[in-house]
Amino acid sequence: PQLMKLFGMLHFPTLAVSLWVKTWNATIESLSNAGAARGKTLNAPIEMLDGTGAAKAKAYVEHLLMRNEGLGHGLPSANAFPLPAGVESMTCTWGQCIVSGPAVGKARQQINMVADTAKRQPRVTDKVAQHSYQIMFGMHLVPLMRAKNRPKLSEIG
Repeated sequence: PQLMKLFGMLHFPTLAVSLWVKTWNATIESLSNAGAARGKTLNAPIEMLDGTGAAKAKAYVEHLLMRNEGLGHGLPSANAFPLPAGVESMTCTWGQCIVSGPAVGKARQQINMVADTAKRQPRVTDKVAQHSYQIMFGMHLVPLMRAKNRPKLSEIG
């Protein structure tokens, strides 16, 4: 039922990136406090970026968001930093981004649950059908939905 509520809000055309970063920060902190669950659910990082890699991180976000749109739909500046082979997601906190391959274990189950729930809706959101948001939602929002002290989130877009 909670996941259904989440998809009830997904008809908006955009999601503010600043909320993503805040959600990622809260999730990373939550996962760290819960015993470093990240290491048990994801493959080893493909690449780690620090503050000096901001342009590369921006390009990677563009590639990850636009990879299903085809060539020519992303920002031209993203062409300077091609996405490494095998990248499925990137998680950023202040001054650091971890570029990862496909999720495994519990994270993969949560991603699949989000995708399956979205696809069962009468109108499948473009967030899942075209833009692969189920990866972020499954890895970061599902644990927050299940947390004892749930955060309050809102979508702007």
